[in-house]
Amino acid sequence: MDHAPSRFMLTSIAWNGNGWESVDTEATAGFRYTRDKPGHESFNFTFDKPNLDDRTYVYGFSAGMMKNPRRFLQPGIAFFYSKNYDRGTGHIVGVYGNARRIEEVCTRVDGFGTGELSSNIVAEREYSARFPSYLDADEYKEPDMARMVPQGGIRYIGAEMAGRIMDGAIKAANGVDDARLRRIRSLVGDERADDEARQERVAVKFRGKPSRRLSDRMHWTPVPPGEAEYAVHARRRDNENVALLKKWFDYRCQICGWSTDTKHGGRYIEAAHILPKHKGGSEIPRNILILCPNHHKVFDYGSVKITEHTDGMVKFTMNGKEHSIKLASRGAPSAAEPAGNHTPW
Repeated sequence: MDHAPSRFMLTSIAWNGNGWESVDTEATAGFRYTRDKPGHESFNFTFDKPNLDDRTYVYGFSAGMMKNPRRFLQPGIAFFYSKNYDRGTGHIVGVYGNARRIEEVCTRVDGFGTGELSSNIVAEREYSARFPSYLDADEYKEPDMARMVPQGGIRYIGAEMAGRIMDGAIKAANGVDDARLRRIRSLVGDERADDEARQERVAVKFRGKPSRRLSDRMHWTPVPPGEAEYAVHARRRDNENVALLKKWFDYRCQICGWSTDTKHGGRYIEAAHILPKHKGGSEIPRNILILCPNHHKVFDYGSVKITEHTDGMVKFTMNGKEHSIKLASRGAPSAAEPAGNHTPW
């Protein structure tokens, strides 16, 4: 069954009888748009596309991505399903890890259709691969599925199915590209990736909206157990509050003011617990600091002593330096007040 929202999806791409190593213009490709020109998916597993791919990112195309899949939690994992119309069988042929939907970008490719290749999905290169051995999709098809993936569409799946697909890919590959496939498998159960994806979903909802609405949406006391997400013996974090607090402080470190835009949209900053999570600390505003990666690590692993802590303020010494920081309160949001220059990288 469809899981919504999810950071795992199966997306349908046109079949390529050449194994996606070269353009396939045969009518058996299946999709209408490939019958008079090559499918853009022909290059999904070519990771050196000129003026597009680089050492970090690879770009691909999915017809389903054109439908603006709002339920896809990003960054997520996109598995590529393709129907072999010669044999009448479906295959899962590859994967993009830490994938995001992007507005369509085009690049020139000599000899390809009109000479312009479209891409609408980007992923991290080290977590992306064409499977050395394609998987029989029927082995992963659930009883209530009329078809694995609608033609030119998307199916959202859960972590259990995503894990089974990656386990099957590793087993079928029989040692080929084993290290890469196991790296991708590690993303499936990554709790931090789940948190980041859910926070980004909240951030997108509030992008461009007045900051005064954040206070009304925020949880000012810990979420009751019946409403919180729980893992085994551990409370999952309140990702909505974390996302709202990051926006409240304009994605800037509350110690140094550092902020950065990410390559494919959005802003990056981290949330630190004043009372650590393993000691029962929650994500309510009085317990969260918005920090850059360096100051987050120093706060977690350095010599830190809390000297005063109220609903609206926290004072502490960190590696011998005193800090006094305002926390989010039920008033108008205020940006971080930088305390000196700091380069986190």
